[in-house]
Amino acid sequence: MSTICWHACCGPGTIGIMARMQKLSISMPPDLAEQVREAVREDGMTLSAFVVQAAEHELRLRGMRILVEEYQREHGWFTDEEIAATDDLVVVVGPGEPEGE
Repeated sequence: MSTICWHACCGPGTIGIMARMQKLSISMPPDLAEQVREAVREDGMTLSAFVVQAAEHELRLRGMRILVEEYQREHGWFTDEEIAATDDLVVVVGPGEPEGE
C-alpha cells in the first residue's frame, strides 16, 4: 500500500517547490543500495530525489527506444551506413567531464 502526501522538494534545481508525492517501498540488492547511498551522500541529495531522477531517466530512455522501434517497424532497420553517419553526433560524457567537451 502506498501513501500520498505533500512534501517540499529541495533537491538540485528545486527550491521549496511543493509537490504531491506518492510514498513507495522498494527493494534492491545490498551492494547496489550501498552504491546508491554513497552517490546520494556525494551529490548532497535525498534518496527520494535520486530515485526520482533515475526513474525519469529510465522513462526518457524507454520513450526513445519505443520511437526507434516504431520508426524501424515502418521504415526498416537502420543500415550500417546510417549508424556510422551518427557517430560524430553522439557525445559520450564520463564522470567529471563537462557535457559536450
